[in-house]
Amino acid sequence: MIPIMEQWQIFLALSGLGLILAFIFDCYRVGRYFWRPGAAGNYAGDFLFWVIFTGITFFFLLLINWGEVRAYVLLAICIGAGFYLLFLSRSIRRGLYPVGYGLGKIF
Repeated sequence: MIPIMEQWQIFLALSGLGLILAFIFDCYRVGRYFWRPGAAGNYAGDFLFWVIFTGITFFFLLLINWGEVRAYVLLAICIGAGFYLLFLSRSIRRGLYPVGYGLGKIF
C-alpha cells in the first residue's frame, strides 16, 4: 500500500505531466497551423502525435509509480491539462505563433 503523502506527490507530478502534455498539444496545434497538411497529413500527424503522447505518458507512469493506473492518476492528468487549457493556453499560444513563424522562415 502506498502512503498518502507519496500518493499526493504522485498526484502533483502527474498534474505536471498534464500541463506538459497540454503544452505539447499547443505546440502541435501551432505547427499544424503553419504546416497546413492535407487530409492524409492530418491523419498521419494525429496518429503520430497520439503515439508519442501515449509513449510519454507510459514512460512517465513507469518512472513515477511503476506503471500503476488508478483513478487518481487519470484525474491528476486531466486536472493538469484542464488547468493549462483553461488558464494558460491562450497566452502561451500567442507566444508560440511568432516562434512558429520564425521557424517557418528558417526552414
